[in-house]
Amino acid sequence: MEEIKLTPEELKEAIEFGKLIGSGFFSKVFTYKGRLIKLDKELYNLLKANDPSLSTEMVERRYRWDKEDFNDRDQLEELEKRQPFIRPRVPEGIVTLKGVDSKIDGLSPGIIIPHFKGYKGLANISKSDYKRLLIVLRKIFDDIKNLADNEIANEDLGAHRKTSDYNIVQRNNDAQIIDMSGPLVTVGKTYTGPKYMYEDFAAILNNYYKANGLEPIYDENENIDEQKLAEMISEFDKQTRKKWKIFSFFIYNIF
Repeated sequence: MEEIKLTPEELKEAIEFGKLIGSGFFSKVFTYKGRLIKLDKELYNLLKANDPSLSTEMVERRYRWDKEDFNDRDQLEELEKRQPFIRPRVPEGIVTLKGVDSKIDGLSPGIIIPHFKGYKGLANISKSDYKRLLIVLRKIFDDIKNLADNEIANEDLGAHRKTSDYNIVQRNNDAQIIDMSGPLVTVGKTYTGPKYMYEDFAAILNNYYKANGLEPIYDENENIDEQKLAEMISEFDKQTRKKWKIFSFFIYNIF
């Protein structure tokens, strides 16, 4: 696993010169020498707001009581072992501290994550572009089946969020699952099955049914398996084709 070792001062400099890409509840994501770093949000904010001369003090203040890595290293190692067998990209390494108090020397406040340059959220695909939507949704379906086959489940695809906040990004006819680590990703010993991942994806499909004015066919109390998800995608294909064919015919005859 790749490791980037930084002193507090070097980490402060990386934050100052890096481009902030995104912000989550627990993290900030920024560029660093062509890489993408996902860093503990509290530490990021402390370093960003204070003078460089206070960098070491800010780091040691942040980890005065909480001396745990940002991401469980055992999980990262398990994911790394499975990377050759899955298409979704897992974290590429960790960021560790050096030049600090011995109690936190080597602690990891962040991870190195894949950079999907040019990719955007699913919300950037028009709901009327059902052909492209189907290509993208089928790719994600194949990927979550692939994850399950390798005893990995991402239980935070983001169905409960706004469309633009799904943990899925797309470009052209490709789609990628992101945020492939953390407490809502299970792998190996923590893996208990794909149930919650499948339910989350089914809820996302439901959202696209609704966005296209179609009646959802997934009941949240229903057990979801691969066959049901395949049926949902096939039915979405069938109904959207029919709807937009009728709509196009109507517009053509009006004008």
